[in-house]
Amino acid sequence: MDYALVVYGNEERFPKPFESVECPDCGTPKGYWHHAGCDIEECPKCHRQLISCPCGQENVTDYEG
Repeated sequence: MDYALVVYGNEERFPKPFESVECPDCGTPKGYWHHAGCDIEECPKCHRQLISCPCGQENVTDYEG
């Protein structure tokens, strides 16, 4: 099964959404994909941090990394 990337502002792993218009780590605006290697980017499968996720990125679509 493929999983689509989570755009900035739609993360589930944080207790409340970020107030900033841009991602505090990579600077991408709300509603857009994080930059590759961003600490805030979330795994679309397990909702943990994508760059250190045990799920890997083989089932993530639209990943530019």
